[in-house]
Amino acid sequence: MRRGYVDPPQPMFRVNGQPAIGLAIAMRDGGDILALGRHVKGAMAQITADLPIGIEPTLVADQAVVVGNAIGEFMTSLLQAIAIIMVVSFISLGIRPGLIIALAIPLSRAFRGC
Repeated sequence: MRRGYVDPPQPMFRVNGQPAIGLAIAMRDGGDILALGRHVKGAMAQITADLPIGIEPTLVADQAVVVGNAIGEFMTSLLQAIAIIMVVSFISLGIRPGLIIALAIPLSRAFRGC
């Protein structure tokens, strides 16, 4: 065994331009990414209190935030699409048939789980 420099050199991990140590946390298959994000933030808050001065944990990539934003945008788009379909149904079909179509969309969504 020989001690020396690695050839080719390994890339350095940096956070905000400073050398850092990276720790990757992965979720099990079928897990809840939003719950994982909450648990990681809670664990980081507990661990930070016990770390020596000068060592600060930094969350570099938070996939839970990205997923939460994507879900929020999807729900907004879904509600807008339903509203547009309802308005077009009322305009093109009239009041009574438009009301039937307008009620069919939320009712079919509500009873889908049954």
